[in-house]
Amino acid sequence: MSSGERQMYYAFVITAAVLFGLQFFFNKLYQGQNGSGFRTAVFFAFGTSLVCAAAMLCIQKFRIEFTLYSFFLSSLSAITLILYTFCSIKAIEKINLSLYTMFGMLGGMILPFLVGVFCYGEELTVKKIISAVLVLLALVLGTDHKMGYKAIFYGIAVFFLNGMIGVLSTVHQAEQKSSVSSASFMFLKSVFAAVICFCILLFLRKPKQIDDRKPSFVKTSVSVLGYGIMNGIGNWLILIALDFIDASLQYTLLTGGTILVSAFISFLMKEKFTPKMILSVIVAFGATAVTML
Repeated sequence: MSSGERQMYYAFVITAAVLFGLQFFFNKLYQGQNGSGFRTAVFFAFGTSLVCAAAMLCIQKFRIEFTLYSFFLSSLSAITLILYTFCSIKAIEKINLSLYTMFGMLGGMILPFLVGVFCYGEELTVKKIISAVLVLLALVLGTDHKMGYKAIFYGIAVFFLNGMIGVLSTVHQAEQKSSVSSASFMFLKSVFAAVICFCILLFLRKPKQIDDRKPSFVKTSVSVLGYGIMNGIGNWLILIALDFIDASLQYTLLTGGTILVSAFISFLMKEKFTPKMILSVIVAFGATAVTML
């Protein structure tokens, strides 16, 4: 692979980091309008999955591929995605956006990193080690150790679930002979998630209105549409890049980049920044720079 091609796939990962940072904003917008109940989370997963499926259908020009191998992994990914969405909404209710992003993206880095090195024989270079250590340090610096037990629980859940999404994507892309295209895989995962959510919604009663405040239809629609597009396109770019960049390197770059983007969004949203959190962002920037060398 030429230097120009490699830079192009790095650009894919950086673009995905920007999109993932934006998706956290839409997640928080939805949670602020609709709360963090189970039915609310399922409806959000249902809506965003439909948006993602529609986006992938357009990318594939309405020609979707299918294999049993991809269907099995997309089913597991869909179940993981629903659980991740629910825990994300609960986590955002209890911790700020930048801290939530730290938990999610660290899980999305460490688990695929370990799978890439120990399961697929990816080279463990000094650059990868330094980048991973810097991102770990950024998490430690940015973590509020005075969080309650529920906040810690949902933070850890977000860590593992987002990590498993990355692991399943890595496993799928590693078997090119048995797998479908990246957009088709995202379509299958999104459709499966939408079907599960729809079935769950059929058995969930709409909660009684506690007060007169009603969620804004426009803001709710924008948050669902925005998250679905950001998440779908971001994951699609990641899947494409996985064919050319080691998972152990790619997810480190993705994590550092997303921390930077989410921190910038948190700043725009006027969330409180401590000196430790500012330092964690600087360290995350250093990790991203090392990865790009």
